[in-house]
Amino acid sequence: IGQSAILAGMVQNPNRFRIDREGGSIVDDDGTTYNKKADGSIDDVDQSTIQALYTLRDNGEITQEQLVNAADGYSETKGRQLYVLSRMEADGKITHEQYSRRSVRGADGARRCHGDRCQGRRAHRGGAGARGRLP
Repeated sequence: IGQSAILAGMVQNPNRFRIDREGGSIVDDDGTTYNKKADGSIDDVDQSTIQALYTLRDNGEITQEQLVNAADGYSETKGRQLYVLSRMEADGKITHEQYSRRSVRGADGARRCHGDRCQGRRAHRGGAGARGRLP
């Protein structure tokens, strides 16, 4: 669902909402880049872009750590995904639980680990990958 929401949102402006340009897909007049790979900080993210995550945090549905993990990396694309997910919820296509669960994953699908806890894709276990494939 989360990946589908990213793809659905990208069609509005595919060059802006890219998730394959690690250095950023948006460049302002002074050369500052945005919508880039995760760098451990959301200080450069406009709060309005990811307001839905702040709302989930303020309602006690996610933690501050989950907010940072979800918003760090391709934040403009994440904001667009959040919009698509909110429309899917409002239209009755997904439940609020599905919305919340998909909202805390990074836009690039990457796993973000802190200690022994990870966000995003499942952690690699034993000899099989996340879907049972051998490496």
